[in-house]
Amino acid sequence: MVTLGLASVWKRLRYLAAHALGRAGDSHRVPEDHELEASQMQKLRAYVQRRMRREPVQYIVGDWDFHMINLRMRAPVLVPRPETEDLVERILEHLKAQDVKGEALQILDIGSGTGAIGLALLKQLPRATCLGVDINDVAVSLSRENAEHVGVSGRYDCALGDITSCEVEVIEDTHNLKGGRLTLSSSSFDLIVSNPPYIPAKDMSALEPEVASFEDHGALCGGEDGLDVARRIIQLLPELFRECSSHKVARPSAWFELDDSHLTGKDTMFERVVEAESQGKCRLGQAFHDPFGRPRFALVTPGHDR
Repeated sequence: MVTLGLASVWKRLRYLAAHALGRAGDSHRVPEDHELEASQMQKLRAYVQRRMRREPVQYIVGDWDFHMINLRMRAPVLVPRPETEDLVERILEHLKAQDVKGEALQILDIGSGTGAIGLALLKQLPRATCLGVDINDVAVSLSRENAEHVGVSGRYDCALGDITSCEVEVIEDTHNLKGGRLTLSSSSFDLIVSNPPYIPAKDMSALEPEVASFEDHGALCGGEDGLDVARRIIQLLPELFRECSSHKVARPSAWFELDDSHLTGKDTMFERVVEAESQGKCRLGQAFHDPFGRPRFALVTPGHDR
């Protein structure tokens, strides 16, 4: 554990040094004996001071790599976690097994944040389009900026909206959306992804300072049991899923990243939520572990009667 900690600290220090040297994205090639100029040392010193206050490296340097793409970062939008890259991989494997990676899939990313999940998928799915929805206007602006940065802005848009509201309407129109307002329940999607707020309220006090002091608590805390937002999404799934008969996709799917407590045990908390909130119209297809061995991801599909 100590060795891993030191390695992690050294990696982040080299990353900060690379940015101070103007070598962003090339931190592994910064020589250990490189002598910094005065201006570079001043910039690195400022970076280190911010890091000593436990500010995330991603916010300090303003960008971070995620699943073969580089994303701009801006507080308080959540920094994409390493395990979320594994979620992207599992989704891609699922689509490959269905032989639909080359199809014109319509993706909905609920709680898009930086746009990480949707944008990473679009880079691997050349004909897909994605609509992101987030309640935070900073996240909406940042995800659009990242779509430009990644080079998929023609197939991506993000709208400001509250998925938990009764009307479930996108509040702000954008350049790719038609009309002044869009009701999600009148749309349909082949693939729905969400990394919603999922931390139970009782666990919020245990968060590391990098998270508790800098990231948006509204994107972290999922209510008493951590499933408030997930419940609302499950309620909407029967309306959001595209009809199977109208598309090559064998069965539409929804993918969630959740707290391990939601997927632990035989009759899991999340499985009961899916059954109850969808009124039996959806089911938990499978749960998956993250790279650290914790139950983390869930695949939800239409029920057998669809």
